[in-house]
Amino acid sequence: MSGFSQGVAIFVVWGGALELTLWFGIFDKIQHSEKLDGIKYDFGLKGDEDKELYYLLSEACHAYYHAKRTWASEDKDSYSKALLKYIMKYPELESRLILSKERVIKMITFRALELK
Repeated sequence: MSGFSQGVAIFVVWGGALELTLWFGIFDKIQHSEKLDGIKYDFGLKGDEDKELYYLLSEACHAYYHAKRTWASEDKDSYSKALLKYIMKYPELESRLILSKERVIKMITFRALELK
């Protein structure tokens, strides 16, 4: 009888571990998809340039998170070069981008500054 209860205990522990893995995996995906859709950047630009910068930053985040948090060098450089155009035109933008809480924005900003 003790062999049976050990088997049941192992089965219950294994099932609990799989259940936790499933739930954490689902919550992680929900959090990232909400994060991509819910970001509102405000770096002080007006009009079309604000919309263009918003789109650039959103696309960079989207590309990074859908690539499972990895960058191909050419992708990171591509977004950084596009961002550099705004940094050169609006020098005050540099500090605002660096202070962002979004990791992707910081990464491409620092890369843009390296290219400067």
